[in-house]
Amino acid sequence: MLRFHSWLTSTAIVITLSFPAFASDSKADQCTQLITATNTATAEMQDTSTAKGEAVEKMKKMVEVLDRNVQRFKEISLSDTQLQGFQQRLVDLYAKTRDAGSMLVEAAGRKDKQAMQNAFVILTAASEEESPLIDDINRYCNAK
Repeated sequence: MLRFHSWLTSTAIVITLSFPAFASDSKADQCTQLITATNTATAEMQDTSTAKGEAVEKMKKMVEVLDRNVQRFKEISLSDTQLQGFQQRLVDLYAKTRDAGSMLVEAAGRKDKQAMQNAFVILTAASEEESPLIDDINRYCNAK
């Protein structure tokens, strides 16, 4: 039986920007765009993972949420090169997670335990990339 673990919902990002009230510079605005998109994606993933239903069906929905958010991140227009790097890392992370989720769903359909395990290893590795990335974004966006 597949179970969702906190790795997929660990993206709960509570980001507090410490910009002064007068700081509406380009960096602050772009940070807000990226953080807002990340928080929206996190909320959607949490809603999907906590919804009632069978694990494989929930994972199918999670794959759809991830795919939608990969596209959302690609559509953000950023001019700050550091933020563009973070944006690409988020796209890569969500795409890797989406693809591993798809592999897991397909493997479950075939009842292929080894393929399911392989997909789970990829999902776990992707989740370990998430916190350092969020920390990097927070550190950069909170720097004055």
